[in-house]
Amino acid sequence: MKDNDGYRNLITAAYNHQAGFEIIGKSEYLTDRQKHVLLAHFRDSKTYSAIGEEQGVSGARIQQIAQSAMDGVRLTLLWACLSDRTRQEYTKPPTEYDGLSVRSRNALMRNKLTSAEKIMGYLQCNNDKTPVEAFMQLRNVGEKSAREIYMYLIRHRLYLPAVIERGKKVA
Repeated sequence: MKDNDGYRNLITAAYNHQAGFEIIGKSEYLTDRQKHVLLAHFRDSKTYSAIGEEQGVSGARIQQIAQSAMDGVRLTLLWACLSDRTRQEYTKPPTEYDGLSVRSRNALMRNKLTSAEKIMGYLQCNNDKTPVEAFMQLRNVGEKSAREIYMYLIRHRLYLPAVIERGKKVA
């Protein structure tokens, strides 16, 4: 496996961030071992082989650990670089979505459908499709999430005037 430029760019972005390598050292998304490997390799410029010798494993294993840590690095950088307002939007779930799975709730939030009124407005703009078909056109919404959102609307007795009045299928 090779040390991809994308990985180096991620770590460089972390280093260039105002907190420097501290954000990687304090990350809750990385294990202590992953933090040690990343900091030793990128901050201290040690080779994977040298780190492996210190830990009693091969350089290839250290490279695998570094590679597996990249999702944690991405999450760490995302949260470190987000504005406070955006961070609050993602950490404070809307109470109107109680009962929806995290996946469906996040998909609605990412698509700026943060209230029942906005969902209904979206459906009215897409009244030539069934609600499930309309929801499936949203980013990060598959059939299962689309059906879950639709059933949520039914359970909460939200009226679907644009869809029902045009005689379209509703499920």
